[in-house]
Amino acid sequence: HQPSGKREPASVVEDVVLMGCPASISSERWIELRSIVGGRLVNCYSRSDLMLSILFRVLKNGITKMLSPPAGIREVVGVSGVESYDVTEIVSNHGEYIVSVKEILDVVGYGEPTV
Repeated sequence: HQPSGKREPASVVEDVVLMGCPASISSERWIELRSIVGGRLVNCYSRSDLMLSILFRVLKNGITKMLSPPAGIREVVGVSGVESYDVTEIVSNHGEYIVSVKEILDVVGYGEPTV
C-alpha cells in the first residue's frame, strides 16, 4: 500500500466480494479499499452469524474496546461505492458461506453486465 494514494496500474483489483468478513473495518479503510478496487466492492453480511458475533464480543472485551463490529455481521453505511447485501436468509451461520457462494454471487449479480 502506498499512502500517497498513487498506485501502479497493474495493482488495481477489478471486483471484490467479501462474504462473512471477520475484520473490523473503519470507514477510512473502506474508502482506501474503494480507491484500489476498479469495479465493485461488495460486503455480504449475515445478522445471524453467531460465530462472528461471539468472536467480536470476546475480542472487544478482552483486547480492545475500540473495535467496531466485523464487516460480516453489519451493513456498511456512509461510504460511497461500497455495496452491502444482507444474506441472512441464505447464511444462518458462518459455516454456511462455503456452500452458499454460488447463491450469494447470484444474489449480488456478480458477473452480470452493469449499466
